[in-house]
Amino acid sequence: MLFIHLFLNLYMAELIVLVDPDDINSLDLINQINKIKPKNVWVGYTNSPGEAVVKIFKKLKVSASLFPGSFEQVREGYYFAEHIYVPSPIYYKNPVIKEIKLNILNFLKNRRIPKNKWEFMDYALLHPNCNAAGILGVDRVLSDKDILNSIKKPNRLFYLEGGSRNKSCPINDRLELAKEIQRRFPKLKLICAGGISNTKQVKQLSKNCSYVLVSHALHCNPEHLKEYMNLF
Repeated sequence: MLFIHLFLNLYMAELIVLVDPDDINSLDLINQINKIKPKNVWVGYTNSPGEAVVKIFKKLKVSASLFPGSFEQVREGYYFAEHIYVPSPIYYKNPVIKEIKLNILNFLKNRRIPKNKWEFMDYALLHPNCNAAGILGVDRVLSDKDILNSIKKPNRLFYLEGGSRNKSCPINDRLELAKEIQRRFPKLKLICAGGISNTKQVKQLSKNCSYVLVSHALHCNPEHLKEYMNLF
């Protein structure tokens, strides 16, 4: 029985709680996080100024990672972050995004931030008209085949963004893609996120990825944080 228990835990997904300065009830969600202390807390993924991200970090009483939506957020918030996860869209032609990525890379190197404290993670968006598309300058959505063919580093993080809030692709479409990604690349650390609105969706996604990221649903109902954590 002990072996079975360890085996199940080894392959169980983890929850990531994202605090977005632009979303509602941020302070209430922070209070719940400070009370319950989830393992994985991220801050950012927004167009807010770096100062807004720093305020979130200062209010948190748990370690948190930075998920930046701009270079300014890295410049202002790197000192407070346990780790920095920089999204790297796998298909972008926007020169502004390329420049931001280069600025972030140069900044981290010039500040001599240890390489074990930051990383670029591949990022695929499944809905073209959500907030994430505007933040990252993504102007089109790839087919599942193109997304699968883009995976060149199967040992790194891969962020699968379904959309945001009411603009997201159907959960079943994401499930099928997540299943195929995990089948082809079993060592890939897949993050499923975006447009997740209830615990049923979290349960479904958690069977086919390494992490499930939840943000807006918890901003709307911060008191449900414990319920989401109990799924894992």
